[in-house]
Amino acid sequence: MLQESKPLLGALPAEVSDVELNGMLEIVGAPPHKAYYYRSLFSTRMEEVRMVCEVNPSLLGLWAWGYPQIARQRYEPREVLGVLKSAARAQGLSKAGWKYLARLDPAMCVPLMHAGGSLQVILSRINLMARIQYTPRSLQAFEWVLRLPGVFDRAQDEQVAELYAVAARALFREADTRPAKQVRRFLREEATLVFDWVMQARPVLDRNQKTAPWSWFMVRQRLWHEREVVRRAARQADATPGAGSNWGSLLGEVVVNGFKVVPLTDSEQLHEEGQEMHHCVGGYTSQCTRGTSRIFSIRSAEDRRLSTLEIAMDHSGKWVVQQHFGPCNERVDVPLMEVGLMACRLYNEAEKRNSYSLASLDDSEGATR
Repeated sequence: MLQESKPLLGALPAEVSDVELNGMLEIVGAPPHKAYYYRSLFSTRMEEVRMVCEVNPSLLGLWAWGYPQIARQRYEPREVLGVLKSAARAQGLSKAGWKYLARLDPAMCVPLMHAGGSLQVILSRINLMARIQYTPRSLQAFEWVLRLPGVFDRAQDEQVAELYAVAARALFREADTRPAKQVRRFLREEATLVFDWVMQARPVLDRNQKTAPWSWFMVRQRLWHEREVVRRAARQADATPGAGSNWGSLLGEVVVNGFKVVPLTDSEQLHEEGQEMHHCVGGYTSQCTRGTSRIFSIRSAEDRRLSTLEIAMDHSGKWVVQQHFGPCNERVDVPLMEVGLMACRLYNEAEKRNSYSLASLDDSEGATR
């Protein structure tokens, strides 16, 4: 874990320079349209800012962003940290979470506070990171875990939270051994498969397994995916599609960079894709019917299956690429990767158009009434 950070701002004078104010804005991760508000807030509350930054500038983000009602009220400077801690603890921040935030490198504060979600999700995110007990040097790995769809919604149960923490700790340690240029590929090709196993199977780990190296997690996920292909194929062979086995797609079949992007919208299509591609997508019916995932088959112009794409909705309500693999969960090449990213972007654009159309319809119905 990183060593406890010393205040970056030093002893703040009564008159604050633009350089210092810009440093504060960077720590908080203030969006451009709120920059003026935060500059005014910091320049008029310097004694309180000094007290917060003496512990760790990372707490400045929680003070200014997570609890604006505290930042707007007047307190004695020595009372600010106590009030902030009490408010955060009352909303669900654990004791370990507070200590973690007080030691956190300010560079990690921005993605931690701004990865999306409600205040409760942010505090849950801090609690889980505190449980991991390891802060990586790789900012890419840190942000990747923060943006995993569904993790911080599901990690309310004690056993589930511990499982996610164990897997994330192994991921962080392994990411720190990889060259910086290879981390993105590592996350895409290995971490995605491990967390798919963890989130789907919810394995129960013993004490030795909780401290196992990353190679052990890779072996376990591979065995699980292979068995899952067999189990789901057997279940699908006898299953009769019924109610709830179909779902819609806002994006119809399109051609992207010469490749066909075909939405899979019922359980039979998923089963066929899994059989042809030799992976476990045939068992993703429940995720699709719940509306948390959408699956696409990426094919050549001759209709040959090349890869399978899953997009999932993150905490901010935006669709992101969750998984994208070729036959037998092999990695995809750059052209197919670009097709997957473009398909995800097209789906987000289609959803925006759909939301606008629904809003216009509601307005017209309201005017008619």
